[in-house]
Amino acid sequence: MKSLVVLSSLSLVGLLSACGLRSAMSPTKGLPQVVVTNSVLCDLTQQIAQDSVALACLISAGTDPHLYAPTPNDRKRLETANLILYGGYNLEPELEKLIKASPQKITKVAISEVAVPKPLIAEDHDHHHDHGKEPKAASKAEPDPHVWHNVQNAINMLNAINDNLAQINPSEAETYKTRTANLTQQFTSLDSWSRPKSPPSPPQPHPRHHPRRPSATTAKPTASLSNPSKASAPKKKPTAARTKAVIDLVRSKKVPAIFPETSVSPLLIQTIARETQAKIAREPLYTDGLSTIDSSGGTYQRMIVSNTRAIVDNLGGQYKRWRP
Repeated sequence: MKSLVVLSSLSLVGLLSACGLRSAMSPTKGLPQVVVTNSVLCDLTQQIAQDSVALACLISAGTDPHLYAPTPNDRKRLETANLILYGGYNLEPELEKLIKASPQKITKVAISEVAVPKPLIAEDHDHHHDHGKEPKAASKAEPDPHVWHNVQNAINMLNAINDNLAQINPSEAETYKTRTANLTQQFTSLDSWSRPKSPPSPPQPHPRHHPRRPSATTAKPTASLSNPSKASAPKKKPTAARTKAVIDLVRSKKVPAIFPETSVSPLLIQTIARETQAKIAREPLYTDGLSTIDSSGGTYQRMIVSNTRAIVDNLGGQYKRWRP
């Protein structure tokens, strides 16, 4: 009997060890490996795929994609992925270099370029981000990579993500299709909610959106986030010429409020406000990506709601609560 007890104890230890080994193993082992670059794209992918893929997001929420420096672990993930989804239009320049250099057998998709083949063109869109050096040449017209601020574009992004997930994981294709349809319905409601409810004012020429720069909007109190005006202001300490150009722009457009972005230095914003008497908005705008998960900008839907509310609140408008 004693021998039986010893044998049973050893068997129990073996069983517990096996259970511990299984629990320590990654629950994503065997799933398609999907690598996504920026936080907005990662959130949209997560909402469609959920736990059906092993999803790796390289650029965390609150991180500037333009200045992101890839890590050795990023390179490893890119080289072993089944599917790589990235923004395109030079949103993540350093990561794009690695993506293009990764093995040809990997499916690589610039989702924004597929979803929005004719993006807005920003005349002041110098996305070279030379880390402290002034551009040698004058800025030129380039595609604005922040296409998701138009919710209709985000719907197109959902469809592009759905198509590519279905290709690498066909057994989940119907599930992806259903989730995408549900999200499309939700995003359509969000788009309608975020648009102006009064007749828009006559269009005026204005500089387009630029990342990491304060937003100077000339929209009416019921302004939509879909088409904000942006003033030019680099994250680094601005030159006197650039500062004067922005001040002149704000004055000429009679800009009532300046919206700081979450990743921008307050130096230029404070200077512009002091020189032009424009007020600084209480809430920042999320422009280059989502904010941290615990904030109001933690998902795409919450980001759009937060930005729209910030614009309307600071321009004296009113809005009803959006309900998904």
